[in-house]
Amino acid sequence: MAQYLINTWSEVSYQLQQEDTGMTWYSQDIEQMESDLAQLYPESIDSIKEKMVLFKAMLVGNSFSQTPKAETLTTMRIWDSSNQQFPVKPRQDDGKGWTVRGGTVEIYLNRINRLVAEKGEKGGISAGDLGSG
Repeated sequence: MAQYLINTWSEVSYQLQQEDTGMTWYSQDIEQMESDLAQLYPESIDSIKEKMVLFKAMLVGNSFSQTPKAETLTTMRIWDSSNQQFPVKPRQDDGKGWTVRGGTVEIYLNRINRLVAEKGEKGGISAGDLGSG
Protein backbone atom coordinates (compact mmCIF):
# COMPACT_ATOMS: atom_id res chain seq x y z
CA MET A 1 0.00 0.00 0.00
CA ALA A 2 2.81 2.41 0.83
CA GLN A 3 4.44 1.80 -2.56
CA TYR A 4 1.10 2.38 -4.27
CA LEU A 5 0.72 5.77 -2.56
CA ILE A 6 4.29 6.75 -3.43
CA ASN A 7 3.76 5.81 -7.09
CA THR A 8 0.42 7.63 -7.21
CA TRP A 9 1.82 10.80 -5.66
CA SER A 10 4.77 10.69 -8.05
CA GLU A 11 2.51 10.31 -11.11
CA VAL A 12 0.11 13.07 -10.03
CA SER A 13 2.98 15.43 -9.21
CA TYR A 14 4.59 14.75 -12.57
CA GLN A 15 1.35 15.33 -14.49
CA LEU A 16 0.61 18.61 -12.70
CA GLN A 17 4.04 19.91 -13.71
CA GLN A 18 3.34 19.38 -17.42
CA GLU A 19 2.20 22.18 -19.71
CA ASP A 20 -1.08 20.31 -20.26
CA THR A 21 -1.97 19.14 -16.76
CA GLY A 22 -5.21 17.51 -17.83
CA MET A 23 -7.13 19.52 -15.25
CA THR A 24 -9.66 20.80 -17.80
CA TRP A 25 -10.09 17.66 -19.92
CA TYR A 26 -13.70 17.10 -18.90
CA SER A 27 -14.97 20.62 -19.55
CA GLN A 28 -13.04 20.78 -22.83
CA ASP A 29 -14.48 17.43 -23.93
CA ILE A 30 -18.02 18.54 -23.08
CA GLU A 31 -17.57 21.80 -25.01
CA GLN A 32 -16.23 19.80 -27.96
CA MET A 33 -19.20 17.42 -27.78
CA GLU A 34 -21.64 20.34 -27.84
CA SER A 35 -19.81 21.87 -30.81
CA ASP A 36 -19.77 18.52 -32.64
CA LEU A 37 -23.51 18.10 -32.05
CA ALA A 38 -24.17 21.49 -33.62
CA GLN A 39 -22.19 20.50 -36.71
CA LEU A 40 -23.51 16.94 -37.01
CA TYR A 41 -27.16 17.72 -36.28
CA PRO A 42 -27.77 21.34 -37.31
CA GLU A 43 -31.50 20.67 -37.74
CA SER A 44 -31.75 19.36 -34.16
CA ILE A 45 -29.34 21.60 -32.29
CA ASP A 46 -31.91 24.21 -31.24
CA SER A 47 -34.08 21.59 -29.54
CA ILE A 48 -30.98 20.07 -27.94
CA LYS A 49 -29.48 23.35 -26.70
CA GLU A 50 -32.58 24.43 -24.81
CA LYS A 51 -32.70 21.03 -23.09
CA MET A 52 -28.93 20.35 -22.93
CA VAL A 53 -28.95 19.28 -19.27
CA LEU A 54 -31.63 16.68 -19.94
CA PHE A 55 -29.93 15.66 -23.18
CA LYS A 56 -26.69 15.09 -21.26
CA ALA A 57 -28.64 13.03 -18.74
CA MET A 58 -29.76 10.82 -21.64
CA LEU A 59 -26.13 10.55 -22.76
CA VAL A 60 -25.14 9.32 -19.31
CA GLY A 61 -27.88 6.70 -19.37
CA ASN A 62 -26.54 5.39 -22.68
CA SER A 63 -22.90 5.31 -21.68
CA PHE A 64 -22.87 1.79 -20.24
CA SER A 65 -20.33 -0.25 -22.26
CA GLN A 66 -20.45 2.13 -25.23
CA THR A 67 -17.90 4.40 -26.82
CA PRO A 68 -18.64 8.14 -26.65
CA LYS A 69 -19.46 8.10 -30.37
CA ALA A 70 -21.94 5.23 -30.00
CA GLU A 71 -23.40 6.86 -26.89
CA THR A 72 -24.04 10.09 -28.79
CA LEU A 73 -25.49 8.30 -31.83
CA THR A 74 -27.81 6.25 -29.62
CA THR A 75 -28.97 9.35 -27.76
CA MET A 76 -29.66 11.10 -31.07
CA ARG A 77 -31.69 8.09 -32.25
CA ILE A 78 -33.74 8.23 -29.04
CA TRP A 79 -34.18 12.00 -29.33
CA ASP A 80 -35.20 11.85 -32.99
CA SER A 81 -37.54 8.87 -32.52
CA SER A 82 -39.30 10.88 -29.79
CA ASN A 83 -39.76 13.86 -32.13
CA GLN A 84 -37.15 15.81 -30.14
CA GLN A 85 -39.37 16.16 -27.11
CA PHE A 86 -40.22 14.52 -23.82
CA PRO A 87 -41.26 11.97 -22.89
CA VAL A 88 -38.60 10.02 -24.78
CA LYS A 89 -39.16 6.44 -25.81
CA PRO A 90 -37.54 4.06 -23.29
CA ARG A 91 -37.45 1.33 -25.98
CA GLN A 92 -37.38 1.20 -29.76
CA ASP A 93 -40.70 0.92 -31.59
CA ASP A 94 -40.15 -2.81 -32.11
CA GLY A 95 -39.73 -3.32 -28.35
CA LYS A 96 -35.98 -3.82 -28.46
CA GLY A 97 -33.72 -1.93 -26.09
CA TRP A 98 -31.64 0.96 -27.39
CA THR A 99 -28.35 -0.74 -26.43
CA VAL A 100 -27.16 -4.13 -25.23
CA ARG A 101 -28.04 -2.86 -21.76
CA GLY A 102 -31.59 -2.08 -22.85
CA GLY A 103 -33.16 -2.75 -19.44
CA THR A 104 -30.80 -0.39 -17.65
CA VAL A 105 -31.23 2.29 -20.30
CA GLU A 106 -35.01 1.89 -20.09
CA ILE A 107 -34.96 2.44 -16.32
CA TYR A 108 -32.78 5.50 -16.74
CA LEU A 109 -34.93 7.01 -19.51
CA ASN A 110 -38.07 6.36 -17.47
CA ARG A 111 -36.49 8.30 -14.59
CA ILE A 112 -35.78 11.24 -16.88
CA ASN A 113 -39.33 11.07 -18.23
CA ARG A 114 -40.72 10.98 -14.69
CA LEU A 115 -38.57 13.95 -13.67
CA VAL A 116 -39.85 15.97 -16.63
CA ALA A 117 -43.45 14.85 -16.00
CA GLU A 118 -43.28 15.90 -12.34
CA LYS A 119 -41.29 19.13 -12.68
CA GLY A 120 -41.63 20.09 -16.34
CA GLU A 121 -38.67 20.53 -18.63
CA LYS A 122 -37.45 23.73 -16.99
CA GLY A 123 -37.97 22.24 -13.54
CA GLY A 124 -36.22 19.05 -14.62
CA ILE A 125 -33.29 21.04 -15.88
CA SER A 126 -32.95 22.95 -12.61
CA ALA A 127 -33.69 19.94 -10.40
CA GLY A 128 -31.26 17.63 -12.13
CA ASP A 129 -32.19 14.87 -9.67
CA LEU A 130 -32.91 11.54 -11.31
CA GLY A 131 -33.47 9.92 -7.94
CA SER A 132 -33.88 6.22 -7.53
CA GLY A 133 -36.59 3.70 -8.13
